[in-house]
Amino acid sequence: MEKISVYKTSKYFMIISILFSFFAGTYETSKNYFYANNVAKLNSNISKVDSDTASYKSEIMEITNFAKLIDLMKLKGYTYFPDTH
Repeated sequence: MEKISVYKTSKYFMIISILFSFFAGTYETSKNYFYANNVAKLNSNISKVDSDTASYKSEIMEITNFAKLIDLMKLKGYTYFPDTH
């Protein structure tokens, strides 16, 4: 039976532990990058939704103001609006 060398065993153990720590660090780094990338995408989508909401609000205000104008003109006695037909 061959005698197991402590030096060889410790050398292999050291190589395995270095490889394991390298791959574990790579995994953690890639996971953190993945999360940071997703957070950046979410923030981008949130700002896009905010800008869309602002444009919708301005369009709603324009429609509301136009409806108020039509109501005011009806109150003043105008009955025919060629722009609305």
